[in-house]
Amino acid sequence: ERGDAQTEPSSGKAASGKPRNLVKPAAIGGGALLVLGLAAIHLISFDGQIPQFEKALAGQFQQPVKIKALHLALVPGPHVRLDGVSIGAEGQIRVPTIRAGGSPGNLFGDKKAFKSIEMEAPVITEEGLGWILFGKRQAGDMAFGDVSAIGASLESKQISLPPLDAKLQFGGEGAWKTISIASADKNLEMLLTAKGQAAQLEIKARSFKVPFGSTLVLEDVVANGTADRTGIVLTDFKSFVHGGTLSGTARLKWGAVWSLAGEVAAKQIDTARVAPEVLGSARLEGTASYAMQASEAAKLFAWSHAEGSFTIPRGTLLGLDLGSVLQGGSTRGDTKFTELTGSFVHDQGATQLRQLRLIQANMSANGSIDIDAENRIRGRIAAELRLSTDLRRTSLSVTGTPAKLEWQR
Repeated sequence: ERGDAQTEPSSGKAASGKPRNLVKPAAIGGGALLVLGLAAIHLISFDGQIPQFEKALAGQFQQPVKIKALHLALVPGPHVRLDGVSIGAEGQIRVPTIRAGGSPGNLFGDKKAFKSIEMEAPVITEEGLGWILFGKRQAGDMAFGDVSAIGASLESKQISLPPLDAKLQFGGEGAWKTISIASADKNLEMLLTAKGQAAQLEIKARSFKVPFGSTLVLEDVVANGTADRTGIVLTDFKSFVHGGTLSGTARLKWGAVWSLAGEVAAKQIDTARVAPEVLGSARLEGTASYAMQASEAAKLFAWSHAEGSFTIPRGTLLGLDLGSVLQGGSTRGDTKFTELTGSFVHDQGATQLRQLRLIQANMSANGSIDIDAENRIRGRIAAELRLSTDLRRTSLSVTGTPAKLEWQR
């Protein structure tokens, strides 16, 4: 009897445990089937819906659109993936992959509404960029929320930019409101705000190499202006260069002929960085207007014209001792001055320095210097030294290059 009492409970546990042991394998199997189903959707082609999407996108850009493949995905959220997208008869906008987030019903309905659009590594020509910024939009059969682009490249023979990330916010009727742009390293950042047929610009750059054939590199650039189909106008820009600041305006126009013009003001520029062979470290201030025009953007600075004036207080002229020369001594040495002023005209690589005037106590000098496109120098100065009982004068010519000046009486 004691043995029978012990066996009855154990047989009951065995009977009740069998159904419970089947639940876990069934759950695992169901989960596996679900995962396989989700994965399979990625592989299913929905190319039959491509014509609808091509028509909807064509309405947005008013340009022909081609799509190579179309898929539906549910991970990480429901979205349609478009592969090999080309906009424009000549592929002015090319996007390897577009992910359009929204209901799977977008695949089949005539009206398509997406919460977001993400483009991977789009390549955009100058003409395609014009369509995006200034093209006319129609509400059409497609509506979407914010648009982002990762690693976008501008295909241009005129301007070189690093790959950029962009975010576009849209308003009514498919028109964009703002576009924020940044390079991957955040060195360059831009904000565009729609303003009628133009766009307001805000630009920031930690380091910016001036394009169009210039070797100038600006630091901590801040600029504001507007852009339209014909060009860009910077109403003001500020930057650091050669230990000082450079500010001004710029008007860039493009087309069959490129042009760039504006005004600049320089403050606290370190002369030792500008002309190290001729001037010791001092601080230059000046203003200038500039204009350049060429058939290609890269040649603008080669055909530049600028004119202005400058002042350098308290500096050193290297390689010439004017005090010694005026007293009959050697030219070798340096000349300290309390002020050096002048005007200049720069045209197509050649520079004319005019109305040069150097002052140091009772000594002064006036003259002019020409520097040709090959950096060859030719000029003449007249100097005088006022003593209590005498006035001494001399005239000197200068030739050579900035690295090797030759002064002669």
